[in-house]
Amino acid sequence: MRGATVNLYHSAIVTQRAWRGIRLIHRLFGVEHKAELHYGCTKLAEEIAEKQGCTIGLDIVCLVTELLFRFYQVLATDLECFAKHARRTTINVDDVLCFVRRNPQLLKTLSDHHKQQTVRKKVSLTSFVGSSRSKAKVIKASDCKPDGTEKLAVCTPDSSASLTEWFNTND
Repeated sequence: MRGATVNLYHSAIVTQRAWRGIRLIHRLFGVEHKAELHYGCTKLAEEIAEKQGCTIGLDIVCLVTELLFRFYQVLATDLECFAKHARRTTINVDDVLCFVRRNPQLLKTLSDHHKQQTVRKKVSLTSFVGSSRSKAKVIKASDCKPDGTEKLAVCTPDSSASLTEWFNTND
């Protein structure tokens, strides 16, 4: 019994050391990512200030950088939790749609973008399947919007559409 207790303590100590190492790695990467984010925020603030003819203080840029960095941390944690809850090891579109479920406009925009991407992927896959190109999906002029992009109505419903309906009915 005593050997089992010693082994349990030893594994707890090793686990704590491993977690400390992981936290240190995350802190180092966090500093690097925060520096990149701060650089991007600074450049964007300079561009906006030039267009608007005003000045944006460095303290404001630092606050925006910190806000974005913390938002990205929350985003990463939530996406990881959604994937784990679904017993998956990879994050997919459904996880992102779950994250933005409280913002209907963003949810619609991301769902529409995902549908466009799946339509384009289906078109590109069907155009190269088989020995002849006659099997390729032909997009008619009636299937296009005035700006030349394809209408979303021609795509088939997928999981993101059902998720969107679910979120809209359960709010």
